Amino acid sequence: MRRSRQARFEVLLTDGLVQLVRHLRRGQLRGTTPSPLERASEPFAPAAWVAAARRAPDFAAALLRCQPPQHEYQLLQRALARYHRAPHPTALGRQRMQQLALNLERWRWLAIPDSAYVLLNLPAYRLEVVRHGRVVHAQRLLIGAPESPTPVFSGRITGFTLAPEWVASPAEAATQLLPYLRDNKRFASESSFLADNNYSIYDSLGRAINPDTVDWEALSAHHFPYTIRQAPGAGNPLGYLAFELAGATGTYLYGAAGPPAFDQPARAVEAGDVRLEQPLWLAAYLLGPIDPRQATLPSEAACAALTVSQYFRLRRPLPVHVRYATCAVVGGQVQFYPDIYGQDADLGRLLFGSRPPRLVAAGSGLPRQSR
Repeated sequence: MRRSRQARFEVLLTDGLVQLVRHLRRGQLRGTTPSPLERASEPFAPAAWVAAARRAPDFAAALLRCQPPQHEYQLLQRALARYHRAPHPTALGRQRMQQLALNLERWRWLAIPDSAYVLLNLPAYRLEVVRHGRVVHAQRLLIGAPESPTPVFSGRITGFTLAPEWVASPAEAATQLLPYLRDNKRFASESSFLADNNYSIYDSLGRAINPDTVDWEALSAHHFPYTIRQAPGAGNPLGYLAFELAGATGTYLYGAAGPPAFDQPARAVEAGDVRLEQPLWLAAYLLGPIDPRQATLPSEAACAALTVSQYFRLRRPLPVHVRYATCAVVGGQVQFYPDIYGQDADLGRLLFGSRPPRLVAAGSGLPRQSR
């Protein structure tokens, strides 16, 4: 009987360890979805991982290496451990522990396998350039408004364009431009709406056409067989510099001259895109110190005055990861950010079955720790 109980205990313990490893690797809510750390040719096998850890000199260390390796995850995990060590946690402390835990869950879903990358954290309005676990540069962002949120995605920055041309998608052309074009056709004016705003229109074969020959009333979001392009210059929605992203659909990282809106605490004001505070710094960094093209980059004012596009292809594309984390460790201190897109509530209910935290405080009140 004693051996039977022991065998049952060992089975339950092993099953619990396998479940723990699966959750640490992929998240509690997505245990069957492969992590970005996994390769299709080498699927993650939690039972095999536990067996290998049992043979390792340090069982606990080997077991826990299944977790995301990047420093954002590790620093949050240490912060959560410090909260757990508090002898008598307050209600606010318990809420913050939940917020830390649900963001660790997000990081398990979208772990970063790269050692060098650009990270954009939307709730923090912050871009970081990370190399081997160290933040080498940070700058502020303007991101998509709640009604047109910036999506979470991973891709690569493959190049950038100074004085970019904007090409309206069929949906953008039909919803944003078509109403003005119809009004211009209905109420003839001395100057054309297209000409006034540096637009030109092309047919499906890429041939420039006369806008006066188009029946604007016959067009709609379901029928718009034309391409509208806006030349570089004032009014171009891509500003004076736009980064080329492989793996992203319809989202731009760009720089534009204009009012210093980066000083505002709430910066979710864009139409889905991301505006950088210091785009030229990032452009120079991407080119690298030995690329002679870095020395040819003009100033912001000179870029804004350009009328001809200049494209720079990167010799070494850099991974870029856009994430939604409502807390992060910055400068050794955990920071909590507003849940600008309202995503913590649903995730908190799934994880904890209760209302998740709504925290906007800048600091944690915990001792600082080194990065």
